[in-house]
Amino acid sequence: MLLPEGFRLAKPMPKAGWQLVTVYKAVEPFDNHGTTVREDVSEIEWRGGNLPDDFYDEFVFRGTLPARAGETAWFKVVQKCTKGETRWDEMPADGKALAKPAAGVKLTPPASPAHSH
Repeated sequence: MLLPEGFRLAKPMPKAGWQLVTVYKAVEPFDNHGTTVREDVSEIEWRGGNLPDDFYDEFVFRGTLPARAGETAWFKVVQKCTKGETRWDEMPADGKALAKPAAGVKLTPPASPAHSH
């Protein structure tokens, strides 16, 4: 899975029976609780496991979404199977229907902190 630009501090959840691989790239330095981050996760791969077509599973990760309210963060995925692969990486353009769309998350402004009295 290719993480969208600006997605920070990704932490994937290990999965029994699968090898977990993270790819890092240089980023514009930013502060993470007093530590300067210069490289961050840009791709996550779970590989080597077995998931028959009759079933589904979850591949979990967490991180911080970019602060770009009104935009959509796109997560492009390559699904590799014993008989080839499917690239879920199409992004909307000109209202066209997509055969293999990337997963999108619509970004909204942060919620106001709760006030307690």
